[in-house]
Amino acid sequence: MKKLLLALAAFGFITSVSAQTVPAPTGVAAMVCANNTVVPSPISGQFFFVQCDSSGRLITNGSGFSLLAKSGTSASITGTVTETPLATIAIPANLLGANGQIRINAYWTITNSGNNKTLRVRMGGGGITGQVEFAGTMTTVTPIWSNTLIANSNAVNTQFSVSEAPRGVDGLIVVGFNGATTVDMTAAQSLVITAQLVNVGETITLNGFSVEYAP
Repeated sequence: MKKLLLALAAFGFITSVSAQTVPAPTGVAAMVCANNTVVPSPISGQFFFVQCDSSGRLITNGSGFSLLAKSGTSASITGTVTETPLATIAIPANLLGANGQIRINAYWTITNSGNNKTLRVRMGGGGITGQVEFAGTMTTVTPIWSNTLIANSNAVNTQFSVSEAPRGVDGLIVVGFNGATTVDMTAAQSLVITAQLVNVGETITLNGFSVEYAP
């Protein structure tokens, strides 16, 4: 693998980047981001080329996406019909360029009933004040996986988002599109995952999530 990566670099298939010190992923010592540098990945026996985004964050995913945040700690809502934040992820200023993207995978369980349970992803502002990037109303499906992609629209203050999640009753996948958010990504922002009930006796649980970005 290491020889293959070096060969790709030698023939120009890997774009070189300027050297700069960056934080390392978990399990890897601190390193310098330099042209055609190969370092071990946290997965034994694998390697990746060191690349940095404009803010000096390490990019390790061959798809161009890097992990921004993850959690396997569950958070629940019950006993209220008020929209409630279950997870908040800080997005640093200038993390995304004019065509940068963020994708959010969330894993849920809900009370299996005909009552509406609404899952949302908001960006910008705090708590439930941010602009809605994803909103899905679920009923008799559990567990649930939702996937949301937020993409800058060739500008750092205009986004569209695409999402998918199973609908109630039959579990078929519903795809949503939102082309109207205007969050300024040159400023620090919050990404907030929320839930809302209509029956206080029911429960929505966010079991975990991951957030990745491509600058």
